[in-house]
Amino acid sequence: MVDINPGTGVYAMFPSFNYKLWGAIGEFVDNSVSSYLANQDRLKLVEGDSFQLLVHIDYSESDNSLVIRDNAAGISEADYERAFRLAIPPSDLSHIGQYGVGMKAAACWFAKSWSVTSSALGESVCRRVDWDTSAIVESNINTIEPSISSALKEEHYTVLRMTDLYRSIRGQSTNKVKSYIAGIYREFIRSGEVQVFFNGERLNPPDFPILSARKWNEPDGPEIEWSRDFLLDLSETVQVRGRAYLLATMKRPETALNLFWHRRLIRGNADPNYRPTEIFGPINSFESGRLCIDLHLDAFQPTVEKQDFLFERNGISEEDLLIALRAELSRDEFDILGQAKNFRSGKLEDRSSVEDLVRAVVESASKPISETVISPVDPSPASPYPPTQSTHKSVAEQRFSFAVGDCPWELTFRINDDPAPSQMIEITEVHRQDETQPERLAVTISYSHPFIKRYWSEDTQQLIVAFAVALGFGEVAARRGGATLPSFVRTNMDQILRKFVTQEFVESSRI
Repeated sequence: MVDINPGTGVYAMFPSFNYKLWGAIGEFVDNSVSSYLANQDRLKLVEGDSFQLLVHIDYSESDNSLVIRDNAAGISEADYERAFRLAIPPSDLSHIGQYGVGMKAAACWFAKSWSVTSSALGESVCRRVDWDTSAIVESNINTIEPSISSALKEEHYTVLRMTDLYRSIRGQSTNKVKSYIAGIYREFIRSGEVQVFFNGERLNPPDFPILSARKWNEPDGPEIEWSRDFLLDLSETVQVRGRAYLLATMKRPETALNLFWHRRLIRGNADPNYRPTEIFGPINSFESGRLCIDLHLDAFQPTVEKQDFLFERNGISEEDLLIALRAELSRDEFDILGQAKNFRSGKLEDRSSVEDLVRAVVESASKPISETVISPVDPSPASPYPPTQSTHKSVAEQRFSFAVGDCPWELTFRINDDPAPSQMIEITEVHRQDETQPERLAVTISYSHPFIKRYWSEDTQQLIVAFAVALGFGEVAARRGGATLPSFVRTNMDQILRKFVTQEFVESSRI
């Protein structure tokens, strides 16, 4: 006979698990949501049809504690022993809880000691279990006697209190916890069934407008709202419900293939974004800037840590799913993948952000600008040059003053949207006449230039602005270093990039 009982020592391993703060907290919220789903009819019978599940996550750095409170149905007497035994799954597997591991493993990972206090709906007692991992392991404790007090049968709640934490929640981790929890429970929150709070702040996932536009290759066609529901038949017995939609404005941090299980997000736009190249293309593609897909994989089983799915157990691979999905979203009658890849807004987006964008670029570049202009590469006597002048009307213009060494400078940054042909980047330098005036430099980006129009997006605009500002001050340094025609480089670069995005350039490159 071989004893395969894991023993209490397994609990000492949990603090070494590869959890992340937000994922571990998700395990606790899973228990609250599962309790609500399993008992929602009973809860509404007592509280009324407007009942909402409330989950409070409260972290105290000063007390080094984390408390999770809910008003779900509580832990019943019949379920109490199972709830605290390792790897004993719940009897009803139609909800989020599956393996009987998550809460215990995550609590031991988070804290040296923790307790659970719960009053089950319909029972007149409140039970509390106190857990000390070190004591359990050292003394090989196999049973814990809960403390019991009286309660009203109408009371229903569970409080998980963790103290002496191994991990703290602060800085960027706080924002990550809030966005992650709001994201994975978005379906419950948006339906109004569940409210989740972090230190009193109500968490809500962001909502973005859907793209309404003509089909990319039908400029005279009707306006279409680019969102559709669909069903994927993956086998005779497996069907997947889904929705695909395009964002009105490119928001790459929000796009993903979102895989849900019983309405809980398992994988998608949360730590990290799941964008398989078979659907979304390269990391900086236009598809990955607008395309969102939601799939409900209730017929599949998630992994223990709820970060992925065990596809093969259904005889269907992840590759099979992606092939079927791509075919569905490429259908001629509603080619949403083609729209995501080829649609261009035809207008300048987020113009209001230009001021903050340019200010950030100039502030971060002020030191290298100063060093380059004061000490140009290979300096030689200055030579005269004809300033270039732009006649195009600006749709966005910002002016900034700063110093280069001891000399004041004034930078004017413009974006024009004139349909008439113009250089991609125009640069004008005006020398000051006396020491009371600043040196002046104007940098203008033409949004109508085909290269800018094609590649300007939320992800690229800061790089384009930084490049244009750097090019402007690079020309200043070149002139002061003795170059007679520094703008010649920019003019030829403009023509090359213009041809780069035209069919003429593509066809000639094939010859």
